Amino acid sequence: MKQETKFEEIWAPALISYTDWVLKKALSLKIHKLYFLARDARMVYQIACRMTEQEGLPLTCRYLEGSRYAWRMAEFTLPESDPVEKICMGGVHVTLRKILRRGGLSDREAEEVAERLGKRRELDHTLSYADTQRMKPVLSECEVFWELLRGHAEEAYHNTVRYLEQEGLPEQEPFAIVDSGWVGSLQLTLEHLRDSMAGSGRSPIHGFYFGLYELPKDADPDTYHTYYFRPYQDIEKKVHFNNCLFEAVCSAKEGMTVGYREEAGRMTPVYQNDQNPNSALIVRNELLLEKLLAQPDIVKSMILPPEEVQRRLEGLMSSPTDGDVREYGDYLFSDDVSDSSLQPVAAVLEDREIKHLHVLNRLLIMKGIKKEEFRDSAWPEGSVVRAGNQISYHLFQIRMYKRLVYIKKKLKNR
Repeated sequence: MKQETKFEEIWAPALISYTDWVLKKALSLKIHKLYFLARDARMVYQIACRMTEQEGLPLTCRYLEGSRYAWRMAEFTLPESDPVEKICMGGVHVTLRKILRRGGLSDREAEEVAERLGKRRELDHTLSYADTQRMKPVLSECEVFWELLRGHAEEAYHNTVRYLEQEGLPEQEPFAIVDSGWVGSLQLTLEHLRDSMAGSGRSPIHGFYFGLYELPKDADPDTYHTYYFRPYQDIEKKVHFNNCLFEAVCSAKEGMTVGYREEAGRMTPVYQNDQNPNSALIVRNELLLEKLLAQPDIVKSMILPPEEVQRRLEGLMSSPTDGDVREYGDYLFSDDVSDSSLQPVAAVLEDREIKHLHVLNRLLIMKGIKKEEFRDSAWPEGSVVRAGNQISYHLFQIRMYKRLVYIKKKLKNR
């Protein structure tokens, strides 16, 4: 199946249906200003601008350049922030170097800190989740690390605040952010940054998300709104969904924003790279979307009931065909806030590595009980189909692990 047909069949209807929900939800809450966050909400912004114009809706749509990395670096200057907690997080192929980069440290600075910690030779060793958590007290007591992080954070705060002020975030008018979602941490980060600029007492920031697995600590659940799946609920939807594939396909052609600088009197984003590594594929998707948006009747026909959006997404994400994996498996993806360690979203894994994805093996490796190097895949279902052996059995194991993770989160939240 050609990419254009697949995009029209699955991605465009999902994005258009989500956007339609966002616009209606905003108006029902009497919110008339929407900020669509880079990069995951770029296509949603494209759709919203066209739908708002065609339907004459009383909404202002803005696109906000930023990233978890850029805004967290600025937030690290604030007293309510916990930098060590936020940089010592799990992920695909986590190393000490990657953890230190999350704190804004250069390679040279990371090597200096590793030397002080007696871990120079371990700087690029893959860490299990347990190893990553054990780094928290180590970094908390490292004065050199804190000195370097604070220097980078103060510079980031100054430039980020100027950009957010320029875009109107401290204003009194109520607004909401629109994003793909997953944990909703950027909404709380923006709350902290806005309050540091303008003081408290303003309307809370609302967030509209495709889906949320959980909520940030201390978040107000009444300001987090989801379209597809809710925090700690809708477990089966989450089991058959893949947020990494969603991000890879529904991104923007620009590189990740890592900070801001002044140009001709305005604050402009600084990109890690000139382009998204998937820019050629994304541009093709954007052009196709633009052609669809030029035909209002077709757009209306693509506003689907949530259960139909679910059926189409699950077919691609959870039970992909060989053709699906050939089409989407080589999109490059990084789950890290610094956009490092790019790999195909459906990583090429050996049979031994696929067995590590099985529920029991994975739990033992993550706990450090089983001494095996764990190589993850951003789209494990795609990796299984790509390998071509015992597909049904491996997919069953992957779903069991995901189901266990979401059940645990639900029970923990009670």
